[in-house]
Amino acid sequence: RYVDPAGSDTANDCLTPATPCLTIAYAVSVSTGGDTISVAAGTYPEVVSIDKDLAFVGANSGVSAGVTPGTRGPESVVKGFRTSGNPGTTQRNVTVDGFQIDPQGDAALIAASAQPLVWLFGGPSTNVVNNVFVGAATYVPDCSYTCTTMTDYALTVSSGTINIADN
Repeated sequence: RYVDPAGSDTANDCLTPATPCLTIAYAVSVSTGGDTISVAAGTYPEVVSIDKDLAFVGANSGVSAGVTPGTRGPESVVKGFRTSGNPGTTQRNVTVDGFQIDPQGDAALIAASAQPLVWLFGGPSTNVVNNVFVGAATYVPDCSYTCTTMTDYALTVSSGTINIADN
């Protein structure tokens, strides 16, 4: 499946780069378990709800954002990824690769809530790799659990076999 800011969610299966979805949520809704959803560079003001095994590849898939970052191009920016039920009780094999994960000023995501931007109930294969995490407009180094100026947690994965690398 393909997603692009110039796409359409109207009667579309998003199966080719020439006919992309407009939103990641719509791509998830028309996908089947095991699909890969390729997300073009752009800003997507969504927290992606995942209800099946899926791989999400952003514009910088395969490009490290970690300690030794690669040369990244324009980002695929989302508010977050969460398995249904935040994080739910059904294991999902999920890959999130090559995104900028940014709450985009969403007050509910920035508030002290103990709800991370990426919250997954992992399955036998869960991968969160090559992503840039942005907690808020300003980093606050001494922010505690009651912080109200930035996201409390970037990532939580419950259960499963987890590969977290180069973020």
